[in-house]
Amino acid sequence: MSSQVVIITLFLTLTYSCYNNSDEKLFNDQEIIQTLKMSNNLIEKYSNNNYEELQNKLRDNIYGDKITYWNTKAQVLKKITRETIEKLQELKELNTILGDSINLIKRKYLDSILSLDTSINSNAIAALKIFSSNYNSKYSPQLNMLKAINDVLVLESYIVLYFNNKTGMIIEYYTRFTSITTQNVNHLKSGEYLEVYSGIGSFTLASNPTFLINSDTMKVDESGGYATYRLKVSGKGKKTANVKIIFTDNKGLKDTVSHTITYFVNE
Repeated sequence: MSSQVVIITLFLTLTYSCYNNSDEKLFNDQEIIQTLKMSNNLIEKYSNNNYEELQNKLRDNIYGDKITYWNTKAQVLKKITRETIEKLQELKELNTILGDSINLIKRKYLDSILSLDTSINSNAIAALKIFSSNYNSKYSPQLNMLKAINDVLVLESYIVLYFNNKTGMIIEYYTRFTSITTQNVNHLKSGEYLEVYSGIGSFTLASNPTFLINSDTMKVDESGGYATYRLKVSGKGKKTANVKIIFTDNKGLKDTVSHTITYFVNE
């Protein structure tokens, strides 16, 4: 667990117990308000880090096509969350904070969030439990508003982290393990030695490679992750074949590697 998550958990434990204690006020309104403000700022920063990570992953092809899928959901989550917080803050400005108003805004937010993906309900149980807390008439309108915002931010932080973590589950799909066997020579005389090299290697499709051999674009074998070129040779003597591989590196930039294969044609 990261230090940020630990600190957030401590804040939530403190504010939740203070806010919901029905026997005595452990702190006065202003002390709880300051704690909530600190908690809200920290949780929002934590969520923004996850949004930024998702944006950065868009430029890294190792995550494949699904990064766009989950990042799109995250951007909708961010938009809905900011709009909901603005609505809660407007209640304070109009001095019309009521329990029903807060609960209605939270309920609409929850419905919108759960509609983003069917898996959220079973993967954010702890956050959903915290989110279910209601307006507490013991405390001031400002404190209730900040607590509602805290509930929204906590739920957002759980879900954007969930979206971010989902992007790492597809890397294996883009890696293909293939046997590699080659030999030292193609032509031998009696008494000479033939050397064979064999092993298992992995090829990746995540970099969207393009293979050009003698200027011909080759189709990638998706089951193996490589391209095959077959050439009927002619003439005699030393010959060459030019191989160029164009791919996208882990920074999202196009890169090229080139090789020259030398072979000999006998009569």
